[in-house]
Amino acid sequence: MILSFTIPGPAGSKSRPRVMRNGITFMPKHYVAWKKHAAVFAMQSAHAAHVAGQPWDAHRTAYRVTLRFYQETRRKVDIDNLAGAWLDSVNGVLFADDSAVTELVASKHWDKANPRVEVRVETIEAEEGAAA
Repeated sequence: MILSFTIPGPAGSKSRPRVMRNGITFMPKHYVAWKKHAAVFAMQSAHAAHVAGQPWDAHRTAYRVTLRFYQETRRKVDIDNLAGAWLDSVNGVLFADDSAVTELVASKHWDKANPRVEVRVETIEAEEGAAA
């Protein structure tokens, strides 16, 4: 089974928790907002598959993920932080746990007029001896 969808707008980058002087930690608002935004599009895609009679299985042991990040500018952002933010956003939505992603391909591109993330998630059979 394959899910393909697009998340409109600039991609969020994985952030580290912030610590206040009193020791309280929190995640930056822009990161939390982007995770929710991305999760909505993942849920809509899984729901559309369900309505089409092909329910998405979030409990498989192996997934192949392809992510194409179209950025507005060539600002420096690590691709692993982009992919990490996306994985965090769909953890518990498309997969029971993102550790089930056994293949990940991510690429950065530039499109000032139409920033977005193009996503393809495919269920695959776990290979014998592969981390699952």
